[in-house]
Amino acid sequence: MSDKNLSVSGELLTQVEARADVEGRTVDELAEEAVRRLLLRKDLRSFVTQNRKDAEADGLTASDVPRLTEEYRNETRGR
Repeated sequence: MSDKNLSVSGELLTQVEARADVEGRTVDELAEEAVRRLLLRKDLRSFVTQNRKDAEADGLTASDVPRLTEEYRNETRGR
């Protein structure tokens, strides 16, 4: 993996440096974790949004979830 530089405002950098110091980590470690979490969160939101659209297209609502969950559990028991 090649390293790249990211630019942040001085104010944000000061906050990140302070947090990294408190946690005993480097600024790079903290920044990498933050970016990784942000990307995962965005991926999860996209996943949820797509599943909601799919469910809506299939005519499903939140009230269908308990019944569908029970059906799934019954189908997969004993596998």
